[in-house]
Amino acid sequence: MLALSLKAHPISFFRDELSQRGVISSAQHWEEQRKGRYARVAGLVLVRQQPGTAKGVIFITLEDESGVMNVVVWPNVFARNRRTVMSAQFLEVRGKIERDGLVIHIIANELIDHTDRLRTLGEGEALPKLEREHREGSWKPRSRDFH
Repeated sequence: MLALSLKAHPISFFRDELSQRGVISSAQHWEEQRKGRYARVAGLVLVRQQPGTAKGVIFITLEDESGVMNVVVWPNVFARNRRTVMSAQFLEVRGKIERDGLVIHIIANELIDHTDRLRTLGEGEALPKLEREHREGSWKPRSRDFH
């Protein structure tokens, strides 16, 4: 049992804190006026990919309570953030939003691992009181990664 309500995405429990720090949601990152601007996004890591034809570029898919975001990590940024890129389950990314038609990416400049914050869901610290009272276990997300 995951011990979380089906009513809320795990990131939603952190949204107020994230918003206070200027982290926008997936829905907000689609806003046309954000094209070409720097922004902060955060979410659960769903997928990490490093296609052989990508010349060392890594693509990460993040999910928050409003949707998914595509993150591009250039080799020089990866070299500085290898551990974070490879192991984070809850990731915050600062980067430039690039948009070409329906394709939108965040080009990562800074990556911050917030995985330790997910433990507070299992421990009940981030959950509303009612959720804590009915909690039976902990929860840990898994990403689908390249090998």
